Amino acid sequence: FSPARGLMGERRALVVGINEYSKTPLRCCVNDATDMHAALQRMNFESRLLVNPDFHALMQATRAFVASLHPGDIGFFYFAGHGAEAAVRQAGVYTSSNWLIARDMPDHRDDLPQFAIDAHNLLAEMEARRTRFNALV
Repeated sequence: FSPARGLMGERRALVVGINEYSKTPLRCCVNDATDMHAALQRMNFESRLLVNPDFHALMQATRAFVASLHPGDIGFFYFAGHGAEAAVRQAGVYTSSNWLIARDMPDHRDDLPQFAIDAHNLLAEMEARRTRFNALV
């Protein structure tokens, strides 16, 4: 029995903060993410903090986070950084979604899948793990 695991599963979180964007840097996102990470740990979440990741690091951490979720767990994904709501052309069809942009920013919205995480897909992947509750903030 670990503090993060209760009778209903574990509390798992991935917390991301990005200030150092290739275009339009931000100032307080890393501080916000650091504070959120500490608060989640105080609430017995097994939390990982990711600071200023490029797309590869963000995707790798997100995949590992989703894979760590088990039925009955609580999943919490926190993102402080640039995001966009955009219709992106994929397989010849424009699909609208919300995008969590990694450190290196694209020049065109159609390039978002190579630079950002699709928030709708992320939440669907979390839910597919049959967790008890998920939050994407």
